[in-house]
Amino acid sequence: MNGIERGLRASLAPSGVGVDPQHACIGHLAAVQNSGQDPAWITHRVIAKRGAYVGFDNFGQELGGEYAKFQVDLDKKTEMVLRMLDAGFEDRILFSSDQGTDKMKAFGGPGFSAALTRAMPKL
Repeated sequence: MNGIERGLRASLAPSGVGVDPQHACIGHLAAVQNSGQDPAWITHRVIAKRGAYVGFDNFGQELGGEYAKFQVDLDKKTEMVLRMLDAGFEDRILFSSDQGTDKMKAFGGPGFSAALTRAMPKL
């Protein structure tokens, strides 16, 4: 199962157990686009249309080490968000810095505000 199939299946899971999809967020969706599996950018819109939030994580920070392969350029993430806005899904977007200890300001990282201070100015 590829990333698109996992994301779409996950967007159906909440309603399958009686949870309103509007109370769910399907994350790591920037990585799906980066994989080249969804060149038409359909996955994000389908999930939002089903009522779930689309999570854009690691927004405003660089991934390193074993996670570098999942890195999505900030310009590409910005384009994804703008496409979601153009499609009318502004109320289905969530941003996250996806912080681990090494990303906290106290340990030399960009901190929890990275999504606001580094990414939002691009929008």
